[in-house]
Amino acid sequence: MSNGEQFIGCSQDVYSANGLDSDFCTRENWQTAVLYLAGELEKYGLPSPCTRGEGEDGQASLDVIALVNSCWQLVQLYRASQRTVSEMESLARRTASDRDRLLANSAKQREAINQRERAVAESSEKERQASEQVESGNMKLKG
Repeated sequence: MSNGEQFIGCSQDVYSANGLDSDFCTRENWQTAVLYLAGELEKYGLPSPCTRGEGEDGQASLDVIALVNSCWQLVQLYRASQRTVSEMESLARRTASDRDRLLANSAKQREAINQRERAVAESSEKERQASEQVESGNMKLKG
């Protein structure tokens, strides 16, 4: 509502004339649709907008206040589930980032270990060669 429009409320029952063939609820099936939705709402622990009739005919009626409140609760549940999805997506991104960082760190650590092992091997080889030279020098001195 913009440009100074004011909400005047709903004062009468209105049936949309703009229904599409794919719409769940139409003028022809609205009662069946309401009963189906009432069952679905009850499955989710929300109050049914249908009330049982108490007269001889026992005809049920539609409690608009209960319907609006149930719709509001569904909106709140949807918002909460969207927040949860958003938080889970964020957590998944952080976890993937952490995994990538750990993999990169692991690769660096592996390379550092390999360099140290090469340095130890080179040092051992130099020590072996020096030991042979010392032994060879000792043999020349004795002989």
